[in-house]
Amino acid sequence: MRARALLFLALALAACVDDAPDPALEHPPTDACGPGGPSDGGCGPPPDARPSDAAPPDGERPDTGLVWAPCTDGDRGDCARVEVPLFWDHPDDDRRIRLRLRRVRAAASARGQLWLLAGGPGGTSRSFEPVDTFRALAPDLDVYLLDHRGAGRSTRLGCSEGEDAFGPGGAAILEQEWPRCLEQLRERWGDALAGFSTTQAAWDLSRLIDGAAVPGQPVFIYGVSYGTWWAHRYLQLFPAQASGVVLDSICPPGGCAVSLYDAGFDEVARMLLEACSRDADCAARLGADAVGRAERLYRRLGEGHCPAVAADGLDPATLRRALAALLTDWSLRAAIPAVVYRFDRCAAGDVAALRVFLGRLRGGGPPGTAMAEPLFSLVLNRHIGLSEMWGDPALDAAELARWEARLLVSTGSSVTSARARPSWPTYPPDRYAGAWAHTDVPMLMMNGSLDPQTPLSIARLAADHFDGPRQRFVRVPGAAHGVIQQAPTRSGTPCGMSLLGAFLRDPDAPPDEACLADLLPVAFTAEPATAEFLFGVPDLWDTPRERAGRDAAPAPPPGWDDVRRAFWESTP
Repeated sequence: MRARALLFLALALAACVDDAPDPALEHPPTDACGPGGPSDGGCGPPPDARPSDAAPPDGERPDTGLVWAPCTDGDRGDCARVEVPLFWDHPDDDRRIRLRLRRVRAAASARGQLWLLAGGPGGTSRSFEPVDTFRALAPDLDVYLLDHRGAGRSTRLGCSEGEDAFGPGGAAILEQEWPRCLEQLRERWGDALAGFSTTQAAWDLSRLIDGAAVPGQPVFIYGVSYGTWWAHRYLQLFPAQASGVVLDSICPPGGCAVSLYDAGFDEVARMLLEACSRDADCAARLGADAVGRAERLYRRLGEGHCPAVAADGLDPATLRRALAALLTDWSLRAAIPAVVYRFDRCAAGDVAALRVFLGRLRGGGPPGTAMAEPLFSLVLNRHIGLSEMWGDPALDAAELARWEARLLVSTGSSVTSARARPSWPTYPPDRYAGAWAHTDVPMLMMNGSLDPQTPLSIARLAADHFDGPRQRFVRVPGAAHGVIQQAPTRSGTPCGMSLLGAFLRDPDAPPDEACLADLLPVAFTAEPATAEFLFGVPDLWDTPRERAGRDAAPAPPPGWDDVRRAFWESTP
C-alpha cells in the first residue's frame, strides 16, 4: 500500500460530476451547523463546547437508508450509495449530493468497525488499497471506506473537460486553465460550492456511522494527513460518538496552512542535511555543515555554476522541486545529499549522472493521472485548501515567491495557490475553523520526525491540546509522511502499523512503542540497483572509472512513481 495522501500538491484541475440518482435520505436533521448557518449563531455547539453539550439527541438522527450490494466498479466488498443534504444546516434546501461508502467485512465475526479517512483534500478510499493490509491488522473489524463529498465515486467536484484534459503538472497548466474551470464551477454550482466543506463532510461521516452502527460494537476512525483535519472536525461536532480515533501525520488547526506548506518541506530538508553532517559517510562528502554546502550551491548556481546541467533544465527552481519530490519518500530521500554533492562538484561523471536523474524525473512526460488515484479531485483539493486552510491572509504570491527563492527545497505549491486564491470562489470558514475539539475519546496521534507535508513542529500542537489520560502522541524518529507506511523496521512491519494494531486491540492501553527500537536508521546510501536507476551508475556518490554494462534498463525502485508524480504536480 502506497497511500501518500499528499497535501496540496494537486495543482491542476479535475474531472466531471456524475448525476446518477441514488437512494434518498428522506429527513435531514435540523440541528446541524456549517457554512451558511443561521445568522444568530444558534445552530450547533460553539467551538469550545464540552462533550456533553455537543452531541445531538439520538432521536433527531435520521435513518441513513444504507442499502448494501456487491460493488460493481472493480472494488471488493459491498457498496452503498446514499443521498445526503448538500447543506446539513439547511433542512429546507432540497439540493442533494451522493456519497459512496464501501464495506469490507471482517474475516470472521466482527467485533467492531474501522473507518478510514483519506488525505488530500480530494483523496479517495482508493488510497487505502490493498484493503487486506487493514484486514490483516485487525481481522475482527469490518473496514469502511468513505469517499469524501466532491471526490472519488461520491458526487464529484470538477470541471467538465475531465481530469486528463488538463493533465498533471500543475502550475503552468493551471494558470492557463483555471479561469475556464472556475467559470464552469460557478455556472454548475453557484452558492452550492460552499457545501463541499470539511464541516459538511464531518456530518456525512457521523450520519453514515449512525446508519452502519451495530449495537455494542466499537467504532474506530483512522485519518491520515488531511484525513486528520477531517477527523478533528468530526470530533468538534461529535466528540463522543467514536470509540477511538487515530491521527497519522497530523494536520492541526492553527498549524496546517497552505500558505506555509513549502516552509515544512524546507524545514525537514534542513533536518535531513543536518543528519547527513552527523553521518560519517555523508559528512565525508558534504562536510560538517551540509546545510551550508547546499546554500552555497544555490549561490553558485546563480553565478553560472555547472552550466551544462542547467542548460538541460535542472535550474535552481527545478532543483528545489526535484529535491522536494525525493523528500516525500523514506528511501529515495537518501539521494538528496548525493544530488547536492554531484551538482556542487560538477565533474564530467556528475554531469552525466545528473542528466540521467533529470531524465528519470521527466521520463516520457507527465504521469498518466494527476495523482496516484485517478479519482482524486484536484478541484476539491484547491477548494478546501484555499477556503479554510490558507493560513496568513496577508501573504500574497509576490511575497511568497521572494521567500521561496531562499528555500533549499520547494514544491512551489504555496506560490501557485496564492496566485489562484484571489479568483477562486472560496467559502467563508465557519466557526469550527481554527478551533479545537474537546473530547475525552481515546486517541493515538503519531507523526514522523522527517515528515515534510505535516512536520513534527505543527503536529505537536495536537499533542499539546489532546492531553487526556487516554490520548497519546508518538514521535516516530526518521519517519516520513504516513507513518503506517513510511516508518520501516528491521522486522518488516512498518512501525505505524504496529502502533495502529495495538491501539485497535486496546485503545485504553498506553501505546506499544516496541517498534521504535526496531526502526531502520536514516540512510544516505542506496542499493546499487537504485543508484543505477537514479544516476546511471551503481553508487549514489561516485562514478566508477569502469563499470559493467547493463543488458536492460534498471527497474524503478519502490516509491519512484510517487516521487515522479510529486515532481510533475509541483512543476510550474
